[in-house]
Amino acid sequence: MAFRTYSKMPEPVSRLFFGGARVDDIIRHTKDLMKIIYINQSLIDDYQELEEHFNPIKTVRNNIIHWVLQFLEGGIRMSNIGVVKRMENMSTMIVSLDDLQNMRDDLMKIWIRLTYRHIISRPDLDTSEPWRYIPPSPSSTNSHRRQRRTQ
Repeated sequence: MAFRTYSKMPEPVSRLFFGGARVDDIIRHTKDLMKIIYINQSLIDDYQELEEHFNPIKTVRNNIIHWVLQFLEGGIRMSNIGVVKRMENMSTMIVSLDDLQNMRDDLMKIWIRLTYRHIISRPDLDTSEPWRYIPPSPSSTNSHRRQRRTQ
């Protein structure tokens, strides 16, 4: 969305070029384009903040699609056992239904901010409401959120 807006590329053309592109590539191209065409630094910072909050949600989404799932009452346990090459690298992650709902709500906030601040140029949009989804840190020992197999 933002890339198409900043590049002034017609929608059919952008769909042709970027329809199958990875999200990471589109984000990188958009940030590079914003710097090349001298977009206001506050918009670049805003886009960076959106990316930083989007990335952990994208990771959970990828894990749901590519990892082995076990449905629990109130959540999902995910494991990379089907794709890991060495057992010591096996990890599991539990995502609650509340986490999924918070991610959904945050994705809506990201979409609204992209639309209003970057597409229709409404920089006065109130962005003070905090993010709802707080991802576990990669080194978290909270066994409910992230577990790493130990020998």
